[in-house]
Amino acid sequence: MNKERIIWMLLLVLSVMYIDRKEAHIENLESLDRNNQLSHRLQSDQISEMLSDYDQLGRSEYNKGFEDGKTHALVSVMHQEEINSYADGYHAALSQFESSGISSELMNKITKNLKND
Repeated sequence: MNKERIIWMLLLVLSVMYIDRKEAHIENLESLDRNNQLSHRLQSDQISEMLSDYDQLGRSEYNKGFEDGKTHALVSVMHQEEINSYADGYHAALSQFESSGISSELMNKITKNLKND
């Protein structure tokens, strides 16, 4: 009878230890899941911020071109020149494309195509 009690106590202790280890493993997995969710939110916020910065950069390039056009128009008026010259607009567009990263080789192809037309 004494051996039977020892066996039952041993089984009980082992069961409690097994359950404790499983609970610790579950808590560890839950912690990893929380960290993963926080990392995902942070990454999403960073991507949103990057896209916002990219849009703002595009808008600033447009504003730069607009301000350059205003300045050119003011200078043309002061020198009593024609404001709306096709060549001036063409060159302004070329400089805007060059500042946005379009290669000079592509710009040369576009220039040749426009001259052929």
